[in-house]
Amino acid sequence: MNFTTVDLELATLFYPPLVELGRRNETRSYKAFLIEVQALHPGNEILARAVPLNVGRRLDVIRVFTRSKNYPDLGCLIVSGATGAPGTGYDGNVTLERERVANFNWFGVTDEFSLEVQRQKQAITKKPKRDRQEAIKLMSEYYQQNRSVYDGRIVERRENLITLLMQGEEITDAFEMAAGEFRKVPDSIVLA
Repeated sequence: MNFTTVDLELATLFYPPLVELGRRNETRSYKAFLIEVQALHPGNEILARAVPLNVGRRLDVIRVFTRSKNYPDLGCLIVSGATGAPGTGYDGNVTLERERVANFNWFGVTDEFSLEVQRQKQAITKKPKRDRQEAIKLMSEYYQQNRSVYDGRIVERRENLITLLMQGEEITDAFEMAAGEFRKVPDSIVLA
């Protein structure tokens, strides 16, 4: 799976609270977890724009790391508010995995995770800066292909998107940073 710089940034912020939840053998809904992490980092603009719908993608960053080391899957602690079960990205025995998480010695693993995230960030190469016309074209094409994901009010963020794209941000990162509350939540997903 290819992760973006936003995925890596948010996974870094999610990791310590997940470890703490694991130590206490507690779970949180996607929405409650995001709110708790946002409260820990009130000045972080990327985190302020994050939406519960995308928390699972950031858990995947952590999941790839823990699986590569045969560590317990911290993602099993974040659940749907409607079902109380982990999202579709989780495919193990929840009860056993939560026991593994609670009993695992996480001391020192945070540094190991941080080093892995730094390695991945360095591996991501930014595209060269774009001129305005190229940024507008890229933005328009992406929006046309993904229109159903965004509320029509996303046009209020048009200039922000263009600026981010001109600065060399990846298209998915730019929309993630600019979209915020203008991302639609499918009716079938309950985030409480």
